[in-house]
Amino acid sequence: YCNALQNVAIPDSVTNIYKYAFQDCRALQSITIGNSVTSINMGVFQNCRALQSITIPNSVTSIGWDAFTDCVTLQSVTIGNSVTSIDSYAFNRCTSLQSITIPDSVTTINGGAFNSSGLSTVYMSETVRSNLGLSFGENQSFYGTSGVTIIDVYLLTNEPEPEPGPEPEPEPEIGRAHV
Repeated sequence: YCNALQNVAIPDSVTNIYKYAFQDCRALQSITIGNSVTSINMGVFQNCRALQSITIPNSVTSIGWDAFTDCVTLQSVTIGNSVTSIDSYAFNRCTSLQSITIPDSVTTINGGAFNSSGLSTVYMSETVRSNLGLSFGENQSFYGTSGVTIIDVYLLTNEPEPEPGPEPEPEPEIGRAHV
């Protein structure tokens, strides 16, 4: 237990945060994760009950089992665009977490990743929805939380989702006459 620790800044020189490193740091309010950390390991921030927001940098590729379990005041999670997997129970019982955006890089979310969370809205692209086998709409089940509305992130920007463009016309060859 680390009852008094309130702020942590993990420098860019750190590439790995060991399992359960900050587990039960109940006063921990602020975490800055350096841009060299490649994974949020099992239980690293489990039961950090004062933590209200977290930004996971683009260097991180995975969020481990129970990484944020019981972070009951966690309201804001920004997931970096290199995260490919979110493991089981990663955000288990994060009851203040009401919405999250899943970046295009995510290809795997394991069962119960958002078990008993406060999620009511999840934003993702058509690509992520398709890869994960989910449906857009209201009253969806989302990895351990029911009654979730899953929304196409492109609806927020009023921009159409990018589509593959037509093949470019071949460049005319110089010095040849075209008929």
